[in-house]
Amino acid sequence: MMPMTVAAPVPRVNLATLAFFALAYALSWAPSVWESHSILPLGPLFAALILLAVTGGWASVRSFLRRIVQWRVVPHWYLLVLGLPVALTAIAVWLNVLFGATEPSWERVPPLAALPGTFLFIMLFIGLGEEPAWRGYALPRLTAGRSALLGSLLLGVLHAVWHLPLFGLEYDLQNAMPWLVSLLGFTIVSTWLVHRTGGSLLLPVLFHTSVNVTAKYLFISLFDGTDTLRLWWVLAGLWALIALGVVAIAGRDLGGVDAEGNPTGWSSWPLLANAGSPLRLPLVRVAHHHVCVPAAGSMKTIRPSADELRRTPSAGQTICSS
Repeated sequence: MMPMTVAAPVPRVNLATLAFFALAYALSWAPSVWESHSILPLGPLFAALILLAVTGGWASVRSFLRRIVQWRVVPHWYLLVLGLPVALTAIAVWLNVLFGATEPSWERVPPLAALPGTFLFIMLFIGLGEEPAWRGYALPRLTAGRSALLGSLLLGVLHAVWHLPLFGLEYDLQNAMPWLVSLLGFTIVSTWLVHRTGGSLLLPVLFHTSVNVTAKYLFISLFDGTDTLRLWWVLAGLWALIALGVVAIAGRDLGGVDAEGNPTGWSSWPLLANAGSPLRLPLVRVAHHHVCVPAAGSMKTIRPSADELRRTPSAGQTICSS
């Protein structure tokens, strides 16, 4: 039998990915035609569902929806997604005062009685509208043939472009750069989160919701003028530090799997190996393996053992059976 070399695919964005972003932008930006600074947060979700229905039928839609309600993960992940945005913002507020900002105007904070309703509204209208589409549809396609880190950075930039109708309302020329840095940091952490929770899309929904609710209560109205701009930069720095920490520990595949299907970075740490289940997506890079092609009439059925199934060939290895 003669070995055949399978070359790694060249990273590229396929037609379905381009169609998704075009449709997500179109649906989300439609309200801005009638009212400035308007956006439909449910646009990405609608775009993902439409394309899944067209390309994969009900089976693809059902699989996607199941991941949105995939709630069975280790409880500490809930603590992370709900608590990290609060902790980072609180630290940013404290550092801002330490760096010279005036004391926060706590009377501007919205009433706590409105917190449950605010959280539910943001979760159903914003978190649900965006996150399943970004992390469940776009992310695996953008990371096909790329590292999870590079795919996440690309997704973060495309996500930033999606916010364009909000320019002048949510951000402007003064805070655009720290806003973008925070968004990219959030994107990297979200990718790691999806990988470490077995592909759950519920956790990113809660993560995004916590970020927005925390911003409403602890960020937007506490300071004025230059103190607010400084707060933006401090928070951006904290998100960058968290993202760099995730990359340093989890590797460029952000706790997912490498080209050979093996857990990367985080999973190799003994004390953290059981922190969650890495997501094994069907879209993975192919290393340079040598696959033996049997001659006519010599093919037979091979039933590997459980141990053999767990082993994957390394780059350059020849896989043969006679």
